[in-house]
Amino acid sequence: MASAPLGPSSAPRRVSTALPAAWWALRAGSGVLYAVADQMFKRAEEPEAWRNSLAVGILADALMAASAVLAILFVRKLTAMQHARTSSGPSTTA
Repeated sequence: MASAPLGPSSAPRRVSTALPAAWWALRAGSGVLYAVADQMFKRAEEPEAWRNSLAVGILADALMAASAVLAILFVRKLTAMQHARTSSGPSTTA
C-alpha cells in the first residue's frame, strides 16, 4: 500500500493483486514442472520417455519465460505507482 497512489480522500486507493499473483503462480508452476521433468528424465529408459521429459522441461521453460515477462510488468507498474505517489505531494494522513 505504501506505493499505491492516493485516492480522493487522501487514503491509498485499492490496487489489483492479479499481476503479482499470476507472476508467482507461473513461477511456482514452472518449478513444479521442472521437478516433474527431472523425475521423468531420471526414470526414462526409452527414447520416447526421454522426449516426453524434454517436452515437459520445455513447457517449464516457457512458463518461466512468461513469469519473467510478468515480473518485468510488475516492476514497471510498481515504479509507475511510486512515481504517481511521489508526484501527488506529501500525504496528509498519519
